Amino acid sequence: MALLWREYAKSDYRWAYGDETIVSLELITVLIYGPMTAWICWMIVQEQEEYWYFIVVVATGELYGGMYFLSLNPYVFLCSISFFVGGKGGC
Repeated sequence: MALLWREYAKSDYRWAYGDETIVSLELITVLIYGPMTAWICWMIVQEQEEYWYFIVVVATGELYGGMYFLSLNPYVFLCSISFFVGGKGGC
């Protein structure tokens, strides 16, 4: 796991020290979507058909988080000195 984290940190140093945006999005994923996904798996094993609703909730939340972080925040790609593409970063 540490190697994977280090690879993320090579392209975006905010992963290395815990940027507030990264931490807040990942806390939602870990504390809400993680247990909900485990519960969905349990519902599938129990053959309960209500699991589709919760799959939509998790998928929509993940899509919203990705959309917010990547699309509505173009600074991440355009001007962030922490995001390196081809050895270049910043405006």
